[in-house]
Amino acid sequence: MKYIKKLFILFSFVSLFIFNSCLFNESNISDISTSPLGIPTNVIAESSNSGIRISWNKVDGADSYRLYYAEDSQSYMGYYSVTSTSYIDTDVYPGDIWYYFVCAVKKDVLSDISYTVYGQMTLQYGRLQDVQSYQYNYLLEYTDQTKTIRGNIGNGEDYLSAGYYRYHYFPVKGGRSYVIRVADADRYVGVLSNPANVNVICFPAAAEYTKSINITSEETTFKSEITGYYMLKVQASSEGNYIIQVELSAE
Repeated sequence: MKYIKKLFILFSFVSLFIFNSCLFNESNISDISTSPLGIPTNVIAESSNSGIRISWNKVDGADSYRLYYAEDSQSYMGYYSVTSTSYIDTDVYPGDIWYYFVCAVKKDVLSDISYTVYGQMTLQYGRLQDVQSYQYNYLLEYTDQTKTIRGNIGNGEDYLSAGYYRYHYFPVKGGRSYVIRVADADRYVGVLSNPANVNVICFPAAAEYTKSINITSEETTFKSEITGYYMLKVQASSEGNYIIQVELSAE
């Protein structure tokens, strides 16, 4: 009986193999012949002046990578499609902690995900606490319609006495260009009835004496070296009103 049982099992196995083999067509064979991609390894997150830099080892056969990001280690919020083996996430601010993991991509095939790493944006200057160290500062806020930053005092119109100064601050992203405009009576006819003559400098918060830019014309473009906060120091040589606008450059 032991031998008969063994022969029956062998016969059943051979029959099942032949039956399954007949089911495969050309598309089935193509599907099962796709080799799995390797998992990205040596994933590292480092802080840089312009954001958090994430890097990993190359995966053979990969066309691109998906870099997933999240505010915690349990779920993800979205991903960046990347063709190289590193990426700088500039959509972060000093003190922010973000989590990342990576998978390799070849056409529609995704590898398993890597282990999760986290990075924190750290700066020596340009932080919100650096802004708060200035006694008098005023936030310049984006408007949804124009994507322009304006002073929030008197609908953007500010008054200074001669010899006095005021600080404004605004958020920036590393590597992006911004245009600063200082209003005069010709540009805003009927708004500045008594325009002040002002001197303006722009700098990362807490780096006024080492990284300042003189705004020498009505319109000045600069590129931010950090993701954080820049400040404007406006000083009046004669009393009156002024308006300052900051907006992303079209470049």
